[in-house]
Amino acid sequence: MKRVVFHVHEMKSWPTLFTYLEKAYEVTPDLKTVVVANGAAVRIAEREELLDQAKPWLDRGVIFELSKPSLEREGIDEDRVAQVGLEVALDGVAALIDYQHDRYAYIRV
Repeated sequence: MKRVVFHVHEMKSWPTLFTYLEKAYEVTPDLKTVVVANGAAVRIAEREELLDQAKPWLDRGVIFELSKPSLEREGIDEDRVAQVGLEVALDGVAALIDYQHDRYAYIRV
């Protein structure tokens, strides 16, 4: 099974990510996918329109991890992240390193 980790750092990159997911799943339907967000991109947890776009991907098994230090900087409570179906990574950069070590292809959005 092919594996990919997408890295989202800016809020303006979310629409591009959703386009990339559509294209990736057209070509590789059994893809194992993780999205790691850090920086301002963690504000997805507070943006209903983006969460609505993420929902079908969550239902499909895509994992969205938001960086804990970035959540703290943005003043977003971890409980909110869990309530909307997303996960918290202890550190975004460390998560990206771990996924790449586990042979996930890395794509920065």
